[in-house]
Amino acid sequence: IQLVQDLKHAQEIKVKASKGHYINVESIVWLEVRDSNISGAHRVTSKTINFSKGNLNLELGLSKKPIKVQDYI
Repeated sequence: IQLVQDLKHAQEIKVKASKGHYINVESIVWLEVRDSNISGAHRVTSKTINFSKGNLNLELGLSKKPIKVQDYI
């Protein structure tokens, strides 16, 4: 997993991954990295899959921000 943006300065991070193309938006994923500010459970907020000549790329937008009920009312 390649971290594209640092969580310390943003509510959301983007990661490029080679697995997880089946993961749905709003799913919970676990990142295991050395930085304790980033490691842990994240909610998938966006997903981009790009196809190119013999290549398949996945980028996930992730957020550690907890879900609030008021966001859905």
